[in-house]
Amino acid sequence: MDSRKVNVLIFLTVLLVLTVSETVQAQKVDINASEIVSLINYEYGLNREYSDNIISGTFNLTDQYIDKNIVITNSEFRDYVDLTNIKFRSPINFQGSTFRGKTSFKGVRFDENANFRKVNFSNDVDFRGANFNGQW
Repeated sequence: MDSRKVNVLIFLTVLLVLTVSETVQAQKVDINASEIVSLINYEYGLNREYSDNIISGTFNLTDQYIDKNIVITNSEFRDYVDLTNIKFRSPINFQGSTFRGKTSFKGVRFDENANFRKVNFSNDVDFRGANFNGQW
């Protein structure tokens, strides 16, 4: 083989390795919304942290007081998210997440920081009556 063919072969091999590496890093973990909701509801005192997930199913946490940090970053909510009348007493972080279904933050109170940086809402979102007491 001449050196030009070897260089092309090396280039294509490196390109393939980089492409496979990016694909593996970009894969998100599927998780059912009810699993996260159950952990938030029943794991008192424990902060919840999720990143790079695809969250399927209705995410329903209505009319509650939440006293723990909730971090759900760079994730995708595929279905309805209902956080109506939640009182978040600790920071919440949705940075980089996408909400594909309808989403309700109606009547929510954020007593601490609420991070919505780089969040994307692909459907209707309702913040009527929401109260931000911390930074957002």
